[in-house]
Parts: sequence; C-alpha cells; structure tokens
Amino acid sequence: MNTESDQNIPEEFRRIVHRAHRLLNTLEREYFEIRPQHGQNGFRERVFNRMNDSSITNPGELVLPMGDVSVEKVTEFIEIEGDAIESDLWWIYMACAHTVASARALQVGDRDLAWELLCDAHKSTGVVLVTNRSEEIFTKTVVDLFNKSKASKAGEARHRQTAAMKARAYEIMRSRNDWLSQSNAALSVEADLKAEFGEKALRDFEGTITAWIKAMPDRLELIPSLKKRLSQS
Repeated sequence: MNTESDQNIPEEFRRIVHRAHRLLNTLEREYFEIRPQHGQNGFRERVFNRMNDSSITNPGELVLPMGDVSVEKVTEFIEIEGDAIESDLWWIYMACAHTVASARALQVGDRDLAWELLCDAHKSTGVVLVTNRSEEIFTKTVVDLFNKSKASKAGEARHRQTAAMKARAYEIMRSRNDWLSQSNAALSVEADLKAEFGEKALRDFEGTITAWIKAMPDRLELIPSLKKRLSQS
C-alpha cells in the first residue's frame, strides 16, 4: 500500500492504509515470537513479501476474482513452516492474506471491500492473540474446517455481486431520462448486466431487475410514459 503524503488522497484511503500497517506490525511481532530463528525480518520475508508478490504477479490465485482469499493458496504458502505448525501461525498467515487482499481491493478503488477484508484480517489476528501457543495442528485439519464454511463464503460472494449488479442497474437507469417504458428499460438493463456479469449471474434477471426498478424513488422521472399513464389513472 502506498503511504505518500499526498493531499489529494481521500481520508478513508489513508485510514485503511494506516490500519493495515498497524496490523502488519502486530503480525510481525507475533511471528517473531513463534519463529525467532528467522529473525526480525522473518515475517516480511517468509509471509508478507511472498503473498504480496504473488497477488501482483499471479492475480486471481491468492485473491480470488470476487475478493475472497483462497484457503488452498494460503496452505501452499504455509508449507514452508513444516507439516505440524502452531495453531496461531495459521491465523497469522490468514490475517496476512486478507491484508494483502485488502490492498488489492483498495488499489482498484473498492474501499468497501478493502474495509471488509481488513476486518477479516483483524478477526484472524484476534485469534492469534488468544490461541494457546503450545497447541500444534496439522494444516489439513484447518483446511477441512475452512472447507465447511465455503458454502457461507460463497453466499457472501453472491450477495456482494448482487449488490454490485443492483448498483450498476441503477447507474444504467439514471444514465438517461427518456426510457420508452419500464419493460423496455428492464430489457436494456438486463442485456447490459448479462454482458458485464455473465448470463447466469442472476437466477431471474427479468423479475429481479423489474423489482429493482420499481423500488427506485425516481423511476417516474426516468420513464415519462409511465409517469403520464399513472397520472391519468
């Protein structure tokens, strides 16, 4: 993340960057306590730099297209620590992965996702601070636990995409104020959303988009014929 003192950088951007740096410093200290043999730069060299470089050179592997972190990829990174690891070491890797993902989201201007991923990183860090350091676990055990939560994670991803599609639908609708009819507008929005998000992004494109349009407080100003018809009824 860039920390240049540029007056044009939004305050929210600065806050996210500041929080991320504080979090990474905490992870660095915790990693040194667990793996002192790797020195003060152990966390940066063995964890953060590897993940950050990977997210840049191989986008889509560590940070999935919808912004989630790939547990399988984190598992690959942690293999450097051996088969049996302290349980809190896993959470350090997960917290770092979410921090890196937050940086990538911020890089493309998605501040909401950046905050969400940073919150996930803080959750993992919280686990690190209370975990029994003497407890050892096998990586596969943790992966199995995470796999059980994939369904809910997938649901969260779908929810984010639906929210993005709804925002885009409203943007398309408000790009003009001379729609011929509500059905005409819905068909046009549907075509654009399918082109941008995919043919199967929604189970019921027509019904969902129509409901979104009906919920718009300014829809009558965008569809003159509908406004006229309703005023005459």
